[in-house]
Amino acid sequence: MHGSPSEPKSEHFRSNRGLAYYKLLEALREPGCPICRLGRKTVSAYLEALLYENVNDPGVREKIQAAWGFCTYHGHELATLGDALGLGIIYSDLVSAAIEQLAPLAARSTAISTRKKRLPWPFRPRLTGEPDLTPRAICPACENQKEAFERYCEELMSAISEPEIEEAFRQSDGLCLEHLRQCLSWTRIEPRERLASARRKLAILEMVKFRDLAGELAELLRKYDYRYAKEPPGKESDSWRRAIAKISGTTKSCEERG
Repeated sequence: MHGSPSEPKSEHFRSNRGLAYYKLLEALREPGCPICRLGRKTVSAYLEALLYENVNDPGVREKIQAAWGFCTYHGHELATLGDALGLGIIYSDLVSAAIEQLAPLAARSTAISTRKKRLPWPFRPRLTGEPDLTPRAICPACENQKEAFERYCEELMSAISEPEIEEAFRQSDGLCLEHLRQCLSWTRIEPRERLASARRKLAILEMVKFRDLAGELAELLRKYDYRYAKEPPGKESDSWRRAIAKISGTTKSCEERG
């Protein structure tokens, strides 16, 4: 009803929203899981800033070295940026560190192979230390992505009852299963009644998404029956792709290597 007491409050609440709110709203208007999309954008911006602004920052390079560089996925994403100088600086550190760690073992192996008849076995391992190639931190890009996922999950759960967010969500593809789990397990919203309401609202909206997708998959399978094979394809024709994205997400999972 127009002019109701709750409307000005809602409008005031919306106008105080920060950048995360509007980025979420924009992502909901794009295909796929909005949290996946925002995570990808955040990491892409982080990697570009790393190469063009922070590659000579000692603290940044120490963090990269502690993780032994980047996971396979983000390492190859870095390569697509094509910054030979920046990447050369980063990976020169890592290659040199690998040599430093392997050198004592290589020397020990040589010593053992040439002196093994004279050197008692219990003393051989004490010639040098073992190489330390185990990451002490996760991939920095994965960490950045994880923080983005948490930030936007919190934003969604805080704003799910806002009219423009709710409507955008209804028109969207909804969340992938992983980020649905993450949002439903979110607990940092007060009061508890508001959290319970947000979880229930999200469950209702996602039930609609899953039921619609189930119907389209059923229609896809029906048209594979020879009796209906001549029917023209409809919206259901790519439902299998959307089902994969819904269940598996559209962003590579963080690869924690230690």
